[in-house]
Amino acid sequence: MGGMTLSTMLTGAVMLLVTQYFELVRGLSPVRAGLCMLPAAVTMTVSSLIAPRLTLRVRPAYVIAAGLVVAIAGLLLISQARGLTPVVAGWALITLGSGPMVVLSVDMVIGAAPPARAGSAAALNETGSQLGFALGIAILGSVASAVSRSRIAVLPRGTPPAAASAGRESLAGAVSAAHDLPPRIAASLLGQSRAAFTAGMHMTAVTSAVLLAGVALTVIGTLRQVRPDGQPAPGTNPDQHSVTTSTADALR
Repeated sequence: MGGMTLSTMLTGAVMLLVTQYFELVRGLSPVRAGLCMLPAAVTMTVSSLIAPRLTLRVRPAYVIAAGLVVAIAGLLLISQARGLTPVVAGWALITLGSGPMVVLSVDMVIGAAPPARAGSAAALNETGSQLGFALGIAILGSVASAVSRSRIAVLPRGTPPAAASAGRESLAGAVSAAHDLPPRIAASLLGQSRAAFTAGMHMTAVTSAVLLAGVALTVIGTLRQVRPDGQPAPGTNPDQHSVTTSTADALR
């Protein structure tokens, strides 16, 4: 469950930044921004369906870790992105790699709990996931904001103090303030704010990739003794074997 919390923490902030990138940096409408998120929904669905089948032959720890490696690749792609397509592809890779962690962690947490407390285990797992999203937005979002503010240089002469303050505070503030500014000043404010926001997104993606690599190694170290679903434990009847039993033994 700890791995689930950490992985959602590291990808939750990136999801927020990606959606803002689509609308505020690239200027897409909400509908077009939503369409750009559609490939990620497809890849998440695919990996969530495939992951349980893979655990019939491969240890769950390795399936989860392999997925996290794919997610790391997506984060690194976003960290170097200079256009719309790499960001869309990077986010799709992130969700593709996150699918095994989401699906298999639920099975492991519930399988490790007594039947009478399965509901409590599921609720605890969901709480951990939501906590991870909140922490990711708070911590990594602060990193992105700090980088963004540090990248905004001196604004053109004549920029109203209120507009300058809004531009340094957030990209949304810069976009809102630009509507009431002369074209030259508005273009400079938006250009700097968008470049600064993109730099913050890049730094957040790199930070998340490094930390997610640590999560992948931790998953392998703590769960590698969990056997594949298709392989019975030594000395047991193959007809009575299940992955939840081996998972429970490993997590106790």
